[in-house]
Amino acid sequence: MAEGTHWEWRAFGGVSARFANAYLKLPLLFDWQEVDDHYLWIPGLSVNAKFRTGADGDLKFKRLIAKSGHLEKWLENPNEIFNVPLSEQAWSVLEKTLASAGLHLPQGSKQFTTSEEIIRQLEELGCKTVLIHKSREARIWENSLGTVKVEWASVAGPQNLVSISLENWEWRSGDNPDDASLQALMNSTIKGLQLDHEPVRIMNYLHAVECWAKGEKL
Repeated sequence: MAEGTHWEWRAFGGVSARFANAYLKLPLLFDWQEVDDHYLWIPGLSVNAKFRTGADGDLKFKRLIAKSGHLEKWLENPNEIFNVPLSEQAWSVLEKTLASAGLHLPQGSKQFTTSEEIIRQLEELGCKTVLIHKSREARIWENSLGTVKVEWASVAGPQNLVSISLENWEWRSGDNPDDASLQALMNSTIKGLQLDHEPVRIMNYLHAVECWAKGEKL
């Protein structure tokens, strides 16, 4: 997981053999791993919130803080990754996140000590959850400015498709980069991999989960 803020580009759909061949030539960052994510969705929820199995942390929050064209700047705070049973801090972050979209947890919620119990309670309160199984790996794209993580995720349920994402990874060109420099690095990766020619739909997980929660397809 990226820690702190990073710029990201993400798309869903299918990819060409040309892109697959280019991707497989990149240096491997991490090998295939399996994760199951229960994404939370309520109308108006602007935080990527999920219960996860198969990787670091059981409850995770990811916050969108800026946009520039098809690029988005996200905050993944390591202090907002929690294990179950949830701590007081974890319950506080969950309560505030849900309350921002008008869903309030009743007294007694903290008695639940497993992800399954908490998810079941949230569903009873009207929060929809979308279960997504992912098989994913990541590789590295690099140029003179720095490196970008290129992740390939095979998504199963509620729709079978591929998700390709980019995140700025390392910076190699002098001082700490500003947003414009990181955006230039990201855009050079999109151009280099010709992702703008792929048959994919550019969107983040917030929008994808909203579609799936409504029974729609991407």
